Amino acid sequence: AELIFVNVHVPRDWEDQVNATLVVASERHGATIIDWKAVAVTDDSLLRSDGYHPSSAGLEVWSRIIADALGA
Repeated sequence: AELIFVNVHVPRDWEDQVNATLVVASERHGATIIDWKAVAVTDDSLLRSDGYHPSSAGLEVWSRIIADALGA
């Protein structure tokens, strides 16, 4: 089974640390990182008003990019 991580887009001071940790872990374990952060910042409609939880449209995009990474 392939290991896939999805990075985070969170308006918190720990966002960069979490994403950096995912990069290190992916390199160590040969995992793929799905760059949700890069996608989430392109369109405000992908996020709820809190700025980090996916909206309905965001969940559709989030699930599609994961499915694409899995080759589904």
